[in-house]
Amino acid sequence: MTQEEINKRKEAIAKFMGWEEKFHPVNQIHTSWDWIMPAVEKIESDGEYIVAVSENQCRIYENPFFEESIPVIEFEASTKIEATFLAVSDFCLNHFTK
Repeated sequence: MTQEEINKRKEAIAKFMGWEEKFHPVNQIHTSWDWIMPAVEKIESDGEYIVAVSENQCRIYENPFFEESIPVIEFEASTKIEATFLAVSDFCLNHFTK
């Protein structure tokens, strides 16, 4: 992944969260659970989605209580936090293109 793509993903998360870059260390979103977890919690807050993280994978499910729920976003990466960053940022990027 290029630095340009990482920056685009960070900006999408910051926009989704309503963060201003000068007040939040956006540069740490992809390496710190302290900054990625609030975005995970916001995604899950309305009950329409659930974020599942396991080993080096992250999946975001729509309608999580539907028996045959399949992930709408799914990433596998070299680390758990990288997979979570990719899935959450993908969700945020899609959120603003709807």
